[in-house]
Parts: sequence; structure tokens; C-alpha cells
Amino acid sequence: MGLSSPRVRGPMMGSEPPRHVARADPMGPRPAVVRKAVEILRASVCAPLRAADLARLCGVPERTLNAQFQRFVGQSPMQYLRCLRLEATRAALVDARSTESVTVIAARHHFNHPGRFAKAYAEAYGELPSQALQRARATERAQPFEVGPCIVRIEQYRLATLTIVPPAAPRHDPGLRWIADGVAEAVAADLSRIRTLSVRLASAGTGSPQPRGDVCSHRLSGFLTLGGDRVRLILRLTDIGSGRSLWGANLECEADVFALQARAVEAARRHVVAAIRREDIDRASMVALCDQTTRDRALRALDLLLGSSADGARQAVDMLGTAMARDPDSGLVAALAAWAHGQLVMYNGAPVTEDDRLETAALLRRAAILDDGDPLALTARSAAHMALGELDASEGLVVRALRTEPTLGWAWSRAGWLCCYRGRYDRAIRNFRRALALEDRRARANVYVGMGTAAFGLGRYDHAARSLRQAMRLNPDLGWPNRSLSVSYLRMGERRLAVESVDSLRRFRPDLTVDEVLAAVPFQPDFLGRLGDGLDRLGLPDRR
Repeated sequence: MGLSSPRVRGPMMGSEPPRHVARADPMGPRPAVVRKAVEILRASVCAPLRAADLARLCGVPERTLNAQFQRFVGQSPMQYLRCLRLEATRAALVDARSTESVTVIAARHHFNHPGRFAKAYAEAYGELPSQALQRARATERAQPFEVGPCIVRIEQYRLATLTIVPPAAPRHDPGLRWIADGVAEAVAADLSRIRTLSVRLASAGTGSPQPRGDVCSHRLSGFLTLGGDRVRLILRLTDIGSGRSLWGANLECEADVFALQARAVEAARRHVVAAIRREDIDRASMVALCDQTTRDRALRALDLLLGSSADGARQAVDMLGTAMARDPDSGLVAALAAWAHGQLVMYNGAPVTEDDRLETAALLRRAAILDDGDPLALTARSAAHMALGELDASEGLVVRALRTEPTLGWAWSRAGWLCCYRGRYDRAIRNFRRALALEDRRARANVYVGMGTAAFGLGRYDHAARSLRQAMRLNPDLGWPNRSLSVSYLRMGERRLAVESVDSLRRFRPDLTVDEVLAAVPFQPDFLGRLGDGLDRLGLPDRR
């Protein structure tokens, strides 16, 4: 339901949709059946199961079940079960407590042909199963303990845990101790609104808890001093497992407990969750390919997508395709894959066909079925719906993301773009400024592009050019902002700069046309008209 202008042509016709995309059934299949089948398959990793038995347990014909699985999961139920069994086999192989051989472990998960199993395992994980087993046994603990039953882990988003310790203060000053406790209470109360963060308030002097399993554990502590009529608060966020310092702040104000609380709350709200997420992304980028979990691959792809370049989107498409083959049940992977395809559509990274839009729509349907409330997945889906011009669906998802994590700068940025597409440019600038205060450094370039786009919409072409230039200074790989930058220069009377900018746009996509630019973005007709006329005057061809 994208917005159109007289210059925007309709979608290309006559192309065949991908085989896994259904051509009819606009209401879609019943998600409950797919979910029931997934539940049965997960319980059957170490048990024999035939396709006919699965269909009977689900209460639908085998052919219908296969069609629904292909539509929503992208593969047949038996292919999905094979992926689950591969994951379970890997979990058993890398468990240093295991004393079984590769052949025995594989057979327990119904891989009865050693050669084929080794080939499939190497394709999925980049190493032979024997290498995984040898590496695990090399780090085997001296005191083995009993092995539990085979369990397939569902990789949903994990809560990061944060322990807030009241800032230390001189013991001889009970007034400062009272202020320190008040600051910790205020920060804990504010951060507790973030549903992806598990906040614990500890007593001063409490030792750091040790991280357990895959849970990310962090500690926010500090020190409080008084000098004259001013009080200074030093805050420090650390990763408990590694001891690394992730963020710090030095706040100073008059000796007013309420002013200090407000400063501390604002600083923590802006930086704590962003620092934890950046650490998670950096950690994922350091993990060896053979040891990466599905979420590791998703976070690496997210880092590429936050860069907002067409090359990054292409790399993310490949990376997420591999992750989806390993774990077809990951809603985050499906959502990011939809946005990766959407970026190629919106950023004119390649000639757009109807197949590209169909692929984005198919991945969005898949992500909706696998929705687990992850704010990153919700934001990615919102962005992908924007690429298709489905602004109402996009707004509902970004609202959900911000309710779950009010400090997610990426979601505020998408809210800004949504306002741009609807012509609410002043509000868009406010959202972008909020995103800039919260946003991860990797995504700042996209926020500046958004601010420049909103200024273009308001007719403030000098402001637009300044913001767009700043975006391309932050990320020299960007080429698509020249679409608006060249026209901004032209409107400012700077024709030489306008020609240089449109030449940069041609180098970015030599075959790019005005029609493609206007079809890629669902702006209001007035915005599209100014953009199209300017690119026409600068010599960009109308069509191929």
C-alpha cells in the first residue's frame, strides 16, 4: 500500500515469484498448525518420526502441512527436523563431558550415514564433527558430572542482567550515604521499565555475582564525593565475566539529591543499555565461525545493517541466509533478513524486481509467526514494512518495540523515518534527535540522513545538505544520500556541488534512474515531485 506519485511506475509484471512464496491465499495458512508441528518436531529430535505421522498428529493432510511449512518456514517439516537434529548433535559433540564417539552421537540423532553426516555438519559449522569433539575434549574439566537428556535450545532473545550497587561514599558522612542510596533507587526504578533488562538492586559493598550460563551479567557502581557545596558522582558499567569497563560518567552538580538523581537517571537511560548491546555485538564478531550461535550471526548481520550501506545489506543477506538454514525458528533472523532485502530496495543497491518485494513480504510473514517480542526483531520488521510502503503496519511494530525498550535508539530512528514518510517533518526531527542521543555509534550516519531528509521536506535545503554531508563523513560507503543531497545543492543555487553529488550517485549505481529512486521510497507526493524534478534537471535518466 505504498504512496505513489505520477512519476512512480507500478511493479514489474510477468516475473515468477520464488517457489516458496504462495501465489494465492491472501489470508495465509493457520499459524497454530505450524506451531504445533514445530513443537512436535522439537520433541522428536532423538525419536523416529515420519512425515505422515507428523501430519496425523497435527490433524491435517500431509500435503497441506508441507505447503504451510514451505510458506512460513521456507522448508519442509523433515528438512526442519534435520536442522534441529544437526543442532542437537553439535550440542552433544561440543559438550566436553561426553565420552561417546561421533558415530554413536550421530546415530542417536538419526544420522545413520557417517559420510553424509560429516559433509552436512561441515557445511553448517565450517568444521568436521571429529574436530568439534576433539576441541571439546581438550578443554574437558577434571571433575566430570552427569550428562542430562538431549535438549534442543530455543534461541530467543536473552535478558541482560544488571546489578546496581549504590555508589560508595565516605563512611563518616551519613548524608552522602543517604544520597547514594537514593541515586541507586532512582536509576534502578527507571531502568526497570526496560523489559529486555533484568535489574537487581544490591546493597553497598555487595560482591559481584558471577555470570551463569549464557546470561550476560553487568554491574553499575560508582563513587560519591562532596566538595564545598557541590557533589560529584562517578558511575561505571562493567561486564562481570570479563571485568571490562563498558561505560563511565563523571557527573557534578549542586548538593541537591533530586538534581543528582535526575542527572544519573538521564545518563544511565541514554548509555547503559546501548553499551550492553554494543558489547554483545562486539562479542559476536569475535566468535569463531564454527562456534557462532544463531544469535551471534544475527548480531553480526545487525551491525552490517546499522551501517545503512548497500554493500553491508548484501553481506547481511548472505549471512542471514546461512543462519536461517541452521535455525529456521529464529524470529530475529527472519526479521533482519526481511530488512536486509528491504534495504536493497530502499537504498537502490540493485535494480529492484517484484521478486525482491515478494521475498521481503515472505520473510515478514515468517518473522510474524516466530514473533517472541524481541525489540530488535520488532524494529527490523517495522523497517521492512516501511520498505514496502506499509506504514500502518510499520507504526504498530515500532510502538511495540519502544514499549518493550524505551531507550532503543534504532527504534526512535525508525519512528523518525516513519514521520518523514508521512510528511510530519518537525516531529521526525524530534525523533531523530532523540535517536541521536541514544543511538549506537554504528547507526549515527543513518540518523543524520534522516535529519537531512526531514529538513529537505521542510524546504530547509542548507540544513539538509549539512546533515547529509555529516552522514557521509561518518560513513564514506554511503552513496544513496546523494539522491537528496544533489537536489538540495541545486535548490540552494550551488549547481557545481549538485553536479558533483549526482556524479557520485551515478558511480554508486551507474544504471540508476529517476523512476527507480522515486519508486524506492514512500514519501509524500510533494517531496517526490521536488526530488524527481531536481534529478531530472541534473541529467539523471528517467528510465532505462
